[in-house]
Amino acid sequence: MDFAHVPVMLRECLEGLQIDPDGVYADGTPFAAPHGKYDPSEKQRHGGIKEARYEPDDKGRVSIRKLYLDPFMDMWNLEILSYGISDRPSADSIMGALNAAIGATNDCRYRRTFHSDRGWAYQMNAYRYELKKHKIFQSMSRKGNCYDNSPMENFFGIMKQEMYYGQVYNSFKELKDAIDRYICYYNEKRGKASLGYRSPIEYRKEMFSA
Repeated sequence: MDFAHVPVMLRECLEGLQIDPDGVYADGTPFAAPHGKYDPSEKQRHGGIKEARYEPDDKGRVSIRKLYLDPFMDMWNLEILSYGISDRPSADSIMGALNAAIGATNDCRYRRTFHSDRGWAYQMNAYRYELKKHKIFQSMSRKGNCYDNSPMENFFGIMKQEMYYGQVYNSFKELKDAIDRYICYYNEKRGKASLGYRSPIEYRKEMFSA
């Protein structure tokens, strides 16, 4: 049985919580600990904070850190085929995830389509060259139309609701490890109504064994 693969990609940036030296949050809310020093219990007292926070510096101040997630999703069964994680916008991260997604879909007998938004990464010569080399059609969203990427946006929303909002991650590695675990769970165990309440991998295995 043959299935066409249509991977879709969109970048997501997860930010840490910023505390300035005067003891206020980045949104202007006063910070309870004196002089902006890190107090783990403050997360429980301040219910409005949703982002992860990272290690304080030697003076106890916490500054913004960012994690960039670059996933490829198969539109057929909504499986995350590959992804890259970096601490800054990185061509290497995107190209690594791209090459892994290309390898994961090499069994497709039909011409593949890789869809993305119009971000700078997907307009790189190296990115376009790899698609052309493997005879993959490049699709890009219409300008200003987020609905073209709704499956990936939906994944980001689910992921943040289930493992990000309301959680405290004290380092880049801690957040990265949590994302690794979540994507494994999402692919292997999390049922989806559109797949008959089977996980993406369960659905793929069942279809290929039919």
